[in-house]
Amino acid sequence: MRPDIASLAPSGFSSDSRIWIFQAHRPLTENETEWLRAQLKPWVTDWKAHAEPVKGWAEVLFQQFMIFVADTAVVPVSGCSMDKLMRFVQRLGHALQVNWFDRLQIALWQNGKISSYPLDKIEEMWASGQLDADTFYFNNTIQTLAAWRDSWILPLQEGWLGERLGMQVA
Repeated sequence: MRPDIASLAPSGFSSDSRIWIFQAHRPLTENETEWLRAQLKPWVTDWKAHAEPVKGWAEVLFQQFMIFVADTAVVPVSGCSMDKLMRFVQRLGHALQVNWFDRLQIALWQNGKISSYPLDKIEEMWASGQLDADTFYFNNTIQTLAAWRDSWILPLQEGWLGERLGMQVA
């Protein structure tokens, strides 16, 4: 069964808000998660685009994902503000010894928990029958809050990963 994320989404943000999802290469400890949350709150409060405050939100979910949202209907994010975000994420990764930028690491939702594997391992698991079309994965490629609500956690048979595995994607 897919986890319900509806209650996790920020309220008061437009559906077109820009979202960035960073997946840790390993689960975070509870202490690391709390430390990270303490870093996110002041940073997102001070986030600016061309000297204008960004209406932003940031959270750590499932002790493995760091999510940032910017309401572009209020203040459009600029290249400079996105660069600041990337540098901030790099600093956090360095402090925690976590790689937030490995896009070939895929997180699956199996038996009520998250398991992460390199993409080539996912392909092997699919080919050997260890995964089925209804196994859920975290689609970290989405870019809007609306897409996050609807399509962040998908069965393999949907989205880019299903296509990659050669499935008939719905």
